[in-house]
Amino acid sequence: MDLQPLFFSILKKEKSISGCFTSGGDFTTALCKESGANGLHLWRQIAPLTAFGSIKGGSLDGLRIMTKGGSVGDLDIIETCVTKLEIESYNEEISEV
Repeated sequence: MDLQPLFFSILKKEKSISGCFTSGGDFTTALCKESGANGLHLWRQIAPLTAFGSIKGGSLDGLRIMTKGGSVGDLDIIETCVTKLEIESYNEEISEV
């Protein structure tokens, strides 16, 4: 089952979502193509082959993204990435007040 179209549909409809986590280059590339993005603006590396940044262009422009290589990372890397994404979202909310 290809989950990318469902994932994109949710991200596009739910404006309250401020970031996403993807795993695997094929999935991340498909998400960028589906949204019409020009690419990713990478801010920093979280772990080997794991990066944090935002989507550039298209219907998801500016959406934060945490992405990692599909078959790499420690057992807890997904939890680490999602936690860091939540912290970044929280910090931005605070700075907008």
